[in-house]
Amino acid sequence: MKFLCDSTLFDAETGRCWKSTDSFTGYGNGYPEKIVIHNFEDLEDKPKLLYLEHIQYAEMHRKYYQRRTRQNNLLSVMFICRGEMYFHCEEDVLLAEAGDCVLLKPHCRNDFLYLPGKKCAAFEIILNGSGLDGILQLYRLEQMLWCRIPDRRPFFDLLKRAGKLRSLREPIAHRLAGCALEVIQLLSQAGADRSSQSSIAQIRDELESRLHEKVNMGEIARKYSLCLPVLNRRFRETFGTTPYRYWKQFRLKRGAELLNRGLLIKEAAGMVGYENPKSFSAEFRRFYGISPQAYRENNLA
Repeated sequence: MKFLCDSTLFDAETGRCWKSTDSFTGYGNGYPEKIVIHNFEDLEDKPKLLYLEHIQYAEMHRKYYQRRTRQNNLLSVMFICRGEMYFHCEEDVLLAEAGDCVLLKPHCRNDFLYLPGKKCAAFEIILNGSGLDGILQLYRLEQMLWCRIPDRRPFFDLLKRAGKLRSLREPIAHRLAGCALEVIQLLSQAGADRSSQSSIAQIRDELESRLHEKVNMGEIARKYSLCLPVLNRRFRETFGTTPYRYWKQFRLKRGAELLNRGLLIKEAAGMVGYENPKSFSAEFRRFYGISPQAYRENNLA
């Protein structure tokens, strides 16, 4: 997952309104070249609190854009199987890669964009229900923007099972509720090893507090009675990245905040632990896709 600081990529995108309901209004341009859809929106006997409304698998190699507004009681889960896709979720701009899962939250404006280049394959799962907000809070997902799910099999399995539901000669409301709960649990489990979550959170806090220091991850691991591979695995499961990359990205984000306040590049670099401003500039460009000078000028203009 890459966090981008510039949302202008989406500014020029337009599309026709293809859907407007009480749940959301959607605008779009383009369509996947290959798509498998199972939709239960028109089902009369739907669970009220939470249910699987829609699941699709799509493959794209031409431009595909969607914008969704007035999204109420809907959670859209986008999982990238192959390639990459851009997302604009309120103030956050992301470039999601294979294995990344992005949550398009209720009550937000959400955009996504595929640009030709690497062929992309992605799942979209839509959960609906009057109890969605409460369930997201219960599972501590209301603040989750994205997570890593390395194994694609749960998504393909759910797609296969959803495809069989229409042919059943029995009510399927309870099955749709069960499918939705599976997705919630998958998301909840994706970011956390429950037995080590508190210690991993402590490690994160320590990394953030040591912004100006050179950090040895081996020493950090030993301090918390872990070997480095286990630390890396548990940290990645919880926060979607390694502790070293998290620390580097945190420094760069703090550096961007300082540039926003008008500090010079040399000053910002020094305050986040970079002795050489050129090293800061090079890493800033790799992370944000723009030089710190251009970033500073854009935000101070």
